[in-house]
Amino acid sequence: MKKVITFRQLFYMFLACSVTPILTLLPAELAVGNSRSACISVLLSLVALVPLALLITLFMQAYPHHNFYEILVELMGRAVAKIIMVFYGAWAMVSLATKVWQYALNLQSSIMSNTKEQVFFIAIIILVVYAFLHGVKTIFRFAEFILVPILLIIVIYVLSAVPNIRFDYIKVANPLSFSQLWQQAGFVIAAAGNILLILMYGDSVKDYSKSKKLICRFFVTTIVLFCVLLIVVTVISFGLVGNNAAASMATPFYVAMKGISVMNIVENFEAILIMIMFLSDFLGICLYASISMRCVKWVCSVRNIKFLYVPFAAFIYFLALTLCRTQFDVEFLYNIIIVKWNLVMLYAIPFLLIIVHYGKKLITSMKAQRISAR
Repeated sequence: MKKVITFRQLFYMFLACSVTPILTLLPAELAVGNSRSACISVLLSLVALVPLALLITLFMQAYPHHNFYEILVELMGRAVAKIIMVFYGAWAMVSLATKVWQYALNLQSSIMSNTKEQVFFIAIIILVVYAFLHGVKTIFRFAEFILVPILLIIVIYVLSAVPNIRFDYIKVANPLSFSQLWQQAGFVIAAAGNILLILMYGDSVKDYSKSKKLICRFFVTTIVLFCVLLIVVTVISFGLVGNNAAASMATPFYVAMKGISVMNIVENFEAILIMIMFLSDFLGICLYASISMRCVKWVCSVRNIKFLYVPFAAFIYFLALTLCRTQFDVEFLYNIIIVKWNLVMLYAIPFLLIIVHYGKKLITSMKAQRISAR
């Protein structure tokens, strides 16, 4: 495949797609305890994130210019690789349908409460198909272009909100047990595990000449930014509305920011925050749509899949309507099914693959020693 993506764009895409979960889902899930327990849960997630980053780095170094499917073929054979990709395709499509719903619910809970979900579905699907017609390169460049302005705006929001923080909300006594802290960390781990999707585009990366040290620096910076942004947004949300209120809100950070003025000059700044969440949702939907289409391409051994764009868009539209009917269905699907499914697809299977990788290397070295001994 033509090399059209840079490492920087891959990491920027991950961070841009993570903005909406950081502003909406994760603070609500971390609100079971207090600010201290939320920070501890975020730090506990590093126990899984750091090994995952090392695993991805090892795969990129061992299989340069290979995507995830090609790595599977090298390790397991073509037939087994296709079977595994069927499961990844199903997971990506269900996750995509859930993300379409979450995008619609975010808009409904903020500014367009009386608009039907189908209207949002059709609007975002048209935008995504239009983006795909311009190529995946354009989508990743767009993520690279908007990430820094998004982060700057969030920083401005946070600094403007500091004088309004109620420290009695932050210091509220609500300690959690170790198992509860791990349960909260599971939501962070499931959301941050999307960094594995970098491997899906290994064949499209054009700067594989970069050193291992530089790739590790990309990972460290990305994971630190993710964790710091999540902790800051969560603490600010708790400090403005309280953790109990944040737990019951679909968009706690958006609600917390209402009425906050920027430098006592600009007020009603929430429209920009809504635009940020929309852009992040759009990129997340594009990413999962791309992963889904790639899985179809690999399983069916199809070279050009542009003819499937419209049928696939129609399929996702009806899949989203079939899987969920209400907001409660979406919450159940994500919290009970998608989160656990993410842990399997983004952590369990890759770690099994690295065991297979080193097992094959060990067997190969043992055979080489036997031949040399003869």
